[in-house]
Amino acid sequence: MKITQSLLLAASAALAVPTLSAAQEIEVSGGVELTYGADLTGAGLGAASTGYEAGVEIAQGGFTSGLGIESIDEATDDFELSLYTGYAVESGAGTYGLTVTGYFWNNTGFQNYELTLGAEYSVSDNATVYGELTYNVTDAETSAILGTELSLGEAITVGLEAEYAFEAATTDLTLSGEWAFNDTWAIGTEVGRSEADGNIYGEIGVTYALAGGASVGLLYEDADDSDGTVSLVLGYEF
Repeated sequence: MKITQSLLLAASAALAVPTLSAAQEIEVSGGVELTYGADLTGAGLGAASTGYEAGVEIAQGGFTSGLGIESIDEATDDFELSLYTGYAVESGAGTYGLTVTGYFWNNTGFQNYELTLGAEYSVSDNATVYGELTYNVTDAETSAILGTELSLGEAITVGLEAEYAFEAATTDLTLSGEWAFNDTWAIGTEVGRSEADGNIYGEIGVTYALAGGASVGLLYEDADDSDGTVSLVLGYEF
């Protein structure tokens, strides 16, 4: 199963290019996501599993720093801690930034560090293109992402993204879409082909926004080389 970023919540600890705010005041944002899921096998639902992720981000001007924690399924490690800081500048219709990220596993002491150069450019009011170049310091590996996002009216957004790993010479392609029915209901979907994993994968999720930044959703994920997974997702953002 290729696990992709949840379509139900925008993870606050996602390592995106930091953006500039018009004012210079300190802005604090964050979120928590709890997942309860089970594999769909030929005999029905498999064993249940739980997961979580949470993060907080502080931004002022072009500076952004954040802390995230996410459960992982490893033999001796239970969660991954991520720390990142970055700076971005705006020039015309573009935003350009540098982010430094560190990942730390709780038991084995495994550490990983990345440097990411990112750029985003608004082609029009409805279309945006973006790119990232990431160097993994620990593994001495480089990857690049190029993508575009297009708004079809106020309710529908579609995106196309390609990621290329230079050392492995592999390309991953992802097509995504989101449809907000109203202020409370939304549906998101994603389908892709991973040359690195040698599979085709997809997911579809429905979310319902509750009061005060809370939400509840149902997510289905599947790939052609593994059983599908259905998950209940509870989230909160501030």
